[in-house]
Amino acid sequence: MLEDQSIQHLISWASTNESFVMSPSSEFSKVLSSYFKHTNISSFVRQLNMYGFHKVSDVFHTGSPDTPLWEFKHGNGNFKRGDLVGLREIKRRASRHALIHRDSFSAPKLPTGPPAAQPVEPMPDPTESRLQNLEHSLYDMHARMQRSEDTCAYLNQRSSVLAEGMMKCHQLIYNSVEPRPRNSDHADGAGPGKSNSQGWYVSILEPYLRDTPTDPASGYDAT
Repeated sequence: MLEDQSIQHLISWASTNESFVMSPSSEFSKVLSSYFKHTNISSFVRQLNMYGFHKVSDVFHTGSPDTPLWEFKHGNGNFKRGDLVGLREIKRRASRHALIHRDSFSAPKLPTGPPAAQPVEPMPDPTESRLQNLEHSLYDMHARMQRSEDTCAYLNQRSSVLAEGMMKCHQLIYNSVEPRPRNSDHADGAGPGKSNSQGWYVSILEPYLRDTPTDPASGYDAT
């Protein structure tokens, strides 16, 4: 439009070549149909704003006071006469509603977790707790078995000592009541009654001497 010489009186470059001026007239609205799908000046201005243009001066007059002109300039200074590279940088800006809508979908909310300074404590494992209890039970059972074995060894030793003592007692009793052989030449006054008494003691103790228990430790027979 700025290069069209036939409408220079409606829209043209400003003297600085960094902005342009336009005449918001009914004649200009008719020209818009040749470049856009509408003839609305307000829509044209709104499109300029969407691409980063803003109005420099609201209304000023040229030679004729009845002919208002509006001046527009690009906000980033990329719109200059003859600057084709700058034209590539002019892009349509997203509306505020579109930005909010885009941010709401493009930036998903991160799940809120516990603060880094307070790490989550691990949950106790029931299997590990059961294994620890079982291990303690096995240790306790082993200790009881060891004490039982020690007690059995002690009782075995005591029984061996007692068996040996009983054997000596039986032998002593046997020797004390052993009958002496008869000697007719001795006139010691020993009558048949005394001999019969000794024989009676021997007959009483003989079953005990014969059935004396065997020592469980050494297998020694007391008889």
